[in-house]
Amino acid sequence: LCNALIIAGAGTGKTRVLVSRIVYLISHYKVKARNILAVTFTNKAAKEMRERIGMYLYANDTHQLWANTFHSTCLRLLRAYATQAGLTPGFLVLDTDGQTSLVKRIMQDLDIDIKEIKPSIFASRISSLKEKGIRAADFNKRVNHLKRDKNRIEIAEQLSLVYTAYERICNQENSVDFAEILLRTVELLK
Repeated sequence: LCNALIIAGAGTGKTRVLVSRIVYLISHYKVKARNILAVTFTNKAAKEMRERIGMYLYANDTHQLWANTFHSTCLRLLRAYATQAGLTPGFLVLDTDGQTSLVKRIMQDLDIDIKEIKPSIFASRISSLKEKGIRAADFNKRVNHLKRDKNRIEIAEQLSLVYTAYERICNQENSVDFAEILLRTVELLK
C-alpha cells in the first residue's frame, strides 16, 4: 500500500492501471474510497477514470473518491480550508479573461503602454512565476539583482509593479486565478 506515480504516453494504459489499482485497493484491502486521491490533467480523463471505477464498485464508493484534475483537487482543498489559506470563504476564481482584464486595468493605472506590451503577456508571465512558486515580493528581489540590460530591466520592473499590484488587488477582492489555486494549495500544505 504505497503511493504510485504513473507517467506514460497517450494510449499506453495509464488510466487502466490506475483504475485497476484503485478498485483493488478498495475491494481487496478495504481502503476507504475517501482515502484515495487520483489526480490527472484533464476533466475528460478524470471523468473517464471515475466512470471506469464506477463499473466495478458501489456508487457510494465512487462518490467519495477523489479523482479529479490538479486544479479541481486544489480548489476543493482551498474551499474547505479557505481561512487557513489566507482567503475568505466564498472567494472568486478568475478565468483567463478575468485575469487579463485585471492586468490591463493595472497597466493602464500605472501608465504602461498596453500597445507596446500586451496585458495577456504580463498575465501569462505572472502565471508562469506563480507556477514556479515565485510570489511578487520574491520577484521584486530578483529584479533588483538583474544585470543592467536597460531593455530587460525596464520590462522586468514594469512586470514587477504589475505583479505586486495584481497580487494586492486579488487579495483585497478575495479572488484567485488558476495558477494561484495551485500555489495557495502548495503553501497551505506546507
